Amino acid sequence: APCASHTHRSARPCARLPRGRRREDELSGRAARPPPAGRRLQCLPHQPAAAGGGASRERGRWACAPPGAGRARQVRPRAAGTAPTRPPRPTPLPLPPYDTPHAPRLPRPPRALLRAALLFVFSLAVSPHIRHMLRASDARRAPSALIPRLLAPSAPSAQRLAEFEDDRDGREADALQRHIVDEILTLKCPREGCRQAYDDFEGCAALVCSRCRDPPCHFCGWCLHDCGRDAHAHVRTCPHKPAGTDAYYPRPRAVFDDHWKRRKAARIAEAMEAARPAVRARVCRALRVQLDEVGYGAQ
Repeated sequence: APCASHTHRSARPCARLPRGRRREDELSGRAARPPPAGRRLQCLPHQPAAAGGGASRERGRWACAPPGAGRARQVRPRAAGTAPTRPPRPTPLPLPPYDTPHAPRLPRPPRALLRAALLFVFSLAVSPHIRHMLRASDARRAPSALIPRLLAPSAPSAQRLAEFEDDRDGREADALQRHIVDEILTLKCPREGCRQAYDDFEGCAALVCSRCRDPPCHFCGWCLHDCGRDAHAHVRTCPHKPAGTDAYYPRPRAVFDDHWKRRKAARIAEAMEAARPAVRARVCRALRVQLDEVGYGAQ
């Protein structure tokens, strides 16, 4: 028999709906909404089973009937065991990799790196070595009238090149000056791991380093030769000792000092010969007093 109430919008009578569905309709407010105007709902009775079928019955369904219709429109029930057909969901388009929220992004290089790269490219453009390479490669392709204009350095680049050369001379002069002061003018322990400096000594020329303990460093005062645990045998026959001088106790002391002045001046001259003239002039101006003490200018 039809239901007493025809205000439902559900596709089935409320008494035949599952409990969860009925609760969902109540929460969503479907039961409180009136039926559409000009339509009334009728509950179709249960359909009898087909001849020769089992004891199961098909449930009736709601259908809308026009006003004044004595019988509701019959809706063909769905076959048992078949699922409702739904249109397939459209496949979402794949997003680009950089539009996804967790996609890795390339880090932006720091400004210092970009500035260094630009300076490197600019230095290549004004380098004389690059111009020398271009002179050999472009001479066969460029017109002869344009080659002098392309290879001629501009005024700013020539000024920067001169400043760079002057700065290079200054760096080389500073390095040579430190080498002369630290390694030639200053007497040190000959052992590489120690290099303890000393100014003067008293007594025997067979010297002992105060820093080297295990093993101790005994060295010659005439040539700074590392003799291990005893230097007396080497001091007695040292080839650098001046002739006619006591090997162990040099007297007068001026003989020993003059010996080291000559050795220092010779080593300074050897270091100066390997330097360029501009560097040599800078070192002579900076160490004028020290070089005069050892007699370097008199050579």
